[in-house]
Amino acid sequence: MVDSRGRIVSNSQKVQTFLSPSQIDEMLTRLADGETVTRLAAEYKVHRATVWRQMRKHGVLSVRGG
Repeated sequence: MVDSRGRIVSNSQKVQTFLSPSQIDEMLTRLADGETVTRLAAEYKVHRATVWRQMRKHGVLSVRGG
């Protein structure tokens, strides 16, 4: 199944959105430039934990911000 955000998976409780590799690269670049996790999560329509998980997975240093 696909919507305007990309490929999605449906389970009994929620719909998951998968970020494309280019979206992840852009997100990590913006984080390095000082963008907040909360703002990026809202813009990409993902949970803040998804942003943090991508940061850890790609070795991006932790940044603080709301």
